[in-house]
Amino acid sequence: MNPRIRTVLLVGACFVIGAAAGVGGFKWWLSKSSPEAEKSESDYAEGNPDKAPEPTALVRTADVVQSTVHRTIEAMGIAVIPSTATVVVAWPADTVVARITVQPGQTVEKNAPLAQITLTRDAETQIVLAEQAVVATTRTLDIAKQRLDRGLATRPEMVTAQSANDEARQRFERLQKGLPPADGILHAPVAGVIGAIRAQVGATVTAGAAIVEITTPGTIVAQLAVELPDAHNLAIGQHFELRPLDERDTIKYQGELAIIGPAVNPVSKTLDVTIALSGPELPRPGAPLRGSAALSEQQAILIPRTALIPDGDEMVVFIVHDGKVKRTPVTVVFSFKDRVALSTGCSVGDQVVVMGQGQLTDGASVREEHESKSDQQKDASGANR
Repeated sequence: MNPRIRTVLLVGACFVIGAAAGVGGFKWWLSKSSPEAEKSESDYAEGNPDKAPEPTALVRTADVVQSTVHRTIEAMGIAVIPSTATVVVAWPADTVVARITVQPGQTVEKNAPLAQITLTRDAETQIVLAEQAVVATTRTLDIAKQRLDRGLATRPEMVTAQSANDEARQRFERLQKGLPPADGILHAPVAGVIGAIRAQVGATVTAGAAIVEITTPGTIVAQLAVELPDAHNLAIGQHFELRPLDERDTIKYQGELAIIGPAVNPVSKTLDVTIALSGPELPRPGAPLRGSAALSEQQAILIPRTALIPDGDEMVVFIVHDGKVKRTPVTVVFSFKDRVALSTGCSVGDQVVVMGQGQLTDGASVREEHESKSDQQKDASGANR
C-alpha cells in the first residue's frame, strides 16, 4: 500500500477513537451531575438497605428468664488460731532468761517446765531498797505514836507517818511478787502447743513482756471473705459448712457465724467474717477453705454472667430489639456460678448479648445467633453461687 495512503488511514482512525472517548466522558459527567445520581450516592452514604446494606456484627444472645433459685452464700478463707486461744507466759518483773526448755510446735502438758529466769540486778536492787523503806517508815511511825502519846506530836503528823508506811509496804509486797520461784523455773499454766518463743537465752525481758506463747487445743476458727452483695444476708449464729479447696478431699467441717467485720476490706472489697468451728475434726491452721451457707428459695430475674460489661461505676448489658442493640444499665442483686440476678434493667423475654459485645455501641445493627434454652437454664434452678 502506498505509504501516503497508510498515513491518512491511521490519522483517521485515531480521530474516530478520540471522538468516541470524548462522547463517553461527557455522558459520564452528565450522569454524575444529575439529581438522580446525587440521590443514588446519598442513598449509599445513608445506608439505604435497598441500595447498600449496612455492615452488621454477629453476636450470640440469650433470653432473660425468671426462675426459682436455691441460693447459698459462698466465700473463700483460711483456718486460723484466734488471738483469744493464745496464752502468754510472762513475769511481773524485769528478768534475765537463763534457759529455754521447749521449742515451737512442741506439745506440753499443764505445769510442764518452760524456761528458767533470774531477776536483773536492777530488779534485785529495787526490792532491797523497798525493804529498807519499809523498815525506815515503820521506825518513823513508831516514833510518831510515842510522841502523840506524850502530847509532843499532832494527829496530822501521825496520819502522815502512817500513810508513808502503808505506801512503802505496798510497794515492797508488789516487788516481792516478782521474785521468781526458788529454782527459777516457769511452768506452763495450761496444756497446749508452744506457738512462739519470744525471748532468747541471756536476753533481758521487761516486766509483763511475753517469754513463751502457748496455743490451747480445739480453738481453730475460719476467717472468710464474703462478697458485698451477700453481706446483707449474714446473721450471727448462721450455720456454715466448710470444705478444703482440694475437691478430692471430701471432709466437711461445721461451724457458726461468730463475728461480722465492722467494715469492708479496702483491698479485696469484701466483708471479713469469722466462723467458730465445732466437731471432732478441725482443719489445721493455715489450711485454705471454702465456706457456704444455705439461704431460702426466691424468685429472680436471671441473665448469664457473660452478658455483664463493667462501665465505670455501673454494670451494663446490650439488649437486642429489631436487629439493633440498646445499651442498658442494670442492678445486680446477687450472683451464682455463671448466672446473675437483677433488680433493674431487664425484663423477662428480653434478648441480651452474651458474646460479641466487646465492640458494640448503642444502636448498632447486629445479626443474632440465639443460645439454646437448655444452655440458658442449666443453672437457673438449684444452683449455687
